[in-house]
Amino acid sequence: MSRILFAWEIGDGMGHITRMLVVASRLRELGHDCIFVFSDIELAGARVQTAGFDVLPAPKIRFWLEDSVCRLPRSQGDILAKIGYSEETRLRPYLTAWKSIIKRIAPDMVVLDYAPTARLAVGDRIPTIVIGDGFTLPPAVDGRFPFFRDVPKIVDKKDILQTIAKIQTGPNDWCPASLPDLLTGSRNFLIILPQLDFYAEQRDYSAIGPLIAPPLIVEDVPSQICFGYLDAKHKATIEFMDRFKNSDLTGAFFLINIDPSQKIRLRRDGLKIFDYPQDWPQDMRELAKKAAVLIHHGGMGMSEVCLGLGRPQIILPTHLERTMNALNLKRTGTSLVLKNWRSIPPEVLLKTVSAAADDETLKKWAGHVARGLSIDRISSLSYIVAECQKLLKQH
Repeated sequence: MSRILFAWEIGDGMGHITRMLVVASRLRELGHDCIFVFSDIELAGARVQTAGFDVLPAPKIRFWLEDSVCRLPRSQGDILAKIGYSEETRLRPYLTAWKSIIKRIAPDMVVLDYAPTARLAVGDRIPTIVIGDGFTLPPAVDGRFPFFRDVPKIVDKKDILQTIAKIQTGPNDWCPASLPDLLTGSRNFLIILPQLDFYAEQRDYSAIGPLIAPPLIVEDVPSQICFGYLDAKHKATIEFMDRFKNSDLTGAFFLINIDPSQKIRLRRDGLKIFDYPQDWPQDMRELAKKAAVLIHHGGMGMSEVCLGLGRPQIILPTHLERTMNALNLKRTGTSLVLKNWRSIPPEVLLKTVSAAADDETLKKWAGHVARGLSIDRISSLSYIVAECQKLLKQH
């Protein structure tokens, strides 16, 4: 039996944990000891613990460079700079903590999902599998990260590499030759639908498909307007929910980061608010049978599931990665994207939801794409697990 460490560092939501949990569950069936390390213990940690895995807290990520808070990152390098990679005093204790975790766990293999500091701590001593989507596993373009947008860089990549070199001075310490090396490993797997890879034209390898094939299309006549998977930390989400509760529309929601008192208040008039996130794809399929429209923030896992279910989507992106996913969804013709949704009056958003439920063009393309996915139901799990087994034997 081998010990395998699963680590996640940057990002929010449940997508990173959901896909690592799928891989870990299969490896556990094969007799391996799988341990998770990440910082979101309250929600994501509870889900992994419920599945019977040990979860240890990772060093809590913090965003520095206060003078650049309002500046948009140009690439993944700027994101690294904002979490401390441009300053030796910020990165050193954070990296040292990851090294201690890895030393104490002593894994035979590491599986990473958007975890550059864990990758830096592991170096080339342990076989490393990296799984991700187009945003978290970007291609290298002439030894650098591709640009998100045409804006001035926040920090030069040379400054980040020099900071790393000042810290990684031990005999077994690893220094990446380029910044993209921090997001790659011994083997890298782009586990998304090819049509959702934002960097497909810049990449020299293709996506191998999600770990679990998208669900089959639902053909049921919907009995309610929508199902929503939304983040309650945004004021606009609660304002929309209050307006929805007092409308004649029907639906059900899971609201991450919701205050318990808010949940009780929203439920008073009979609005269905789930206590736990829905499992993919089983629970989502049952919810989609009832819902005419699926509303979410554009997380990759949710996007792929919703494409398979064949219902129109309304995407309310909350950050750059999800905006990139949303743009790809919009190109499929299945989705409406409201990039500025937090500044839209809730009554306008409500009308948008109602109109989408009756939009025949959206329905047509949602069904068309879903039927196409059902013909070639790509699943990459068995292949990735086989590659893990192969690397463990070689090591």
